[in-house]
Amino acid sequence: MVMHMKNHDLSNAAEKLSNKPETVTPDAAAALVQSGNLIVTGHSSASPRAFVRSMVARAAELKNVWITHVRVEGPAEYLSPCYKDSFFHNAFMLGPNSRQSMLEGNADYIPNRFGQMPAYMQAGHIRPDIVVLQLSPPDEYGYCSYGICTSYLPTAAKSAKIVIGEINDLVPVTYGSRIHLSDLDYLIEASYPLYETPQIKTGAVEMAIGKHVASLIEDGATLQLGIGAIPNAVLAALKSHKNIGIHSEMIGNGVIELMERGVINGKRKTVDPHKVVCTFVMGDGKLFSFLDGNPVVEFREVSYTNDPNIIAQNQRMVAINSAIEVDVTGQICAESIGTRLFTGTGGQLDFALGASMAPRGKFVIAMPATAAGGKVSRIGATLAPGATVTTPRTLADYVVTEYGIAALRGRNLRQRAKALIEICHPDFREDIQRAAMARKDIHWD
Repeated sequence: MVMHMKNHDLSNAAEKLSNKPETVTPDAAAALVQSGNLIVTGHSSASPRAFVRSMVARAAELKNVWITHVRVEGPAEYLSPCYKDSFFHNAFMLGPNSRQSMLEGNADYIPNRFGQMPAYMQAGHIRPDIVVLQLSPPDEYGYCSYGICTSYLPTAAKSAKIVIGEINDLVPVTYGSRIHLSDLDYLIEASYPLYETPQIKTGAVEMAIGKHVASLIEDGATLQLGIGAIPNAVLAALKSHKNIGIHSEMIGNGVIELMERGVINGKRKTVDPHKVVCTFVMGDGKLFSFLDGNPVVEFREVSYTNDPNIIAQNQRMVAINSAIEVDVTGQICAESIGTRLFTGTGGQLDFALGASMAPRGKFVIAMPATAAGGKVSRIGATLAPGATVTTPRTLADYVVTEYGIAALRGRNLRQRAKALIEICHPDFREDIQRAAMARKDIHWD
């Protein structure tokens, strides 16, 4: 159950400050926005909903306001075509509710590694006029947690001209990065439930993939993985493992059971032992309640969680990611369908680099063998024309489908092609082999 701080407690905490922020209504905070401003907010379920609603209500008064964040879950009204003259989404990553805006030219994408975002702000490549933070209620000393999303926000707060804290009494109080009320210019008091990411059911294909991936994970390994059916299947297959650690950009509901069972205990982590380290979460109320006041889970800025040099210090680091497609040499596309941008690089390259340098580290791509209801093979002789290479083949260690594991590290091009074709759907193997043999760089025995 999420711990709440009553409004008078919030006022008392603010009263103790010599340089306290001004408490304003959402409408008053939104009135600070001027045409041409760059606004930075949290992402996933950490969008500051009260501020956003009031800002969108001013759309007729505003022109060319840029809004920057990673993908958000739930409503993002400023993405509606009717507001195209008022708001422009300059995105660190696209999501389901922003892909159409990108196609229509009302949004654009900043190519990046997730871990570099704070550095972009420090260097002035991204210059926020206003940053709006969704925060938990403050403690008795005036410190607020970033709740379920730290990411690039601590640096954004230091870089912005105006810092607005939207304190939502339904945001869990989490450990790790915090911000003091005195570092806010304005404070909004709000109360609304966080958007819950739907939990995807795990089917036979995902369970088969999960078992294959689990076979690559040793006891004492440290994991990075996301959310969804495949990560949940991997976690479900780890119930007999021991001393698993988590160092990940994100976590979801899937970690709860293994933490409660003691499988995930971080006992053998090299960095931050006994701690689950992440920078944001996506899940439902069960996860949010689990995080509330839980000292085992620490939220750190993404420049820490996604630093390849820090990731690489964890022995047996296993980074588990997915892809849209992989070619027979091991090139990985995880962000576009041809030239149609679908998402973004995120932290995949950060963790591919870190895992490749870690002692006994492994970088794993786990994906179903087909897409489009079985009509398209995710493994092809080449990537689709114009597809983005998210992770180069030099970092590809393992590709896993429901048909098995292709081990690529140290293998030449013909060995890679054979290994990858073996884990394709059987209906596509012959055609892919024929196309692979036509390549100039692959010679078949």
